[in-house]
Amino acid sequence: MSTISEKIFSRASKSDARADDFVIADVDCAMAHDGTSVLAVKAFREMEVQKVWDPARIVIPFDHIV
Repeated sequence: MSTISEKIFSRASKSDARADDFVIADVDCAMAHDGTSVLAVKAFREMEVQKVWDPARIVIPFDHIV
């Protein structure tokens, strides 16, 4: 029987993902923590990234630093 994580990763990677597997998966939504998202933005700027893959599917909930 698969765990919920294995089912999610299997669907996203189009493979039979199991615990301890390395998978390359399609991402439905990316989330960053409000306290560390600044580091991600800084890294993107340093890499001179012009645009993220889909801005509508990036979530940064502000619930810690308010």
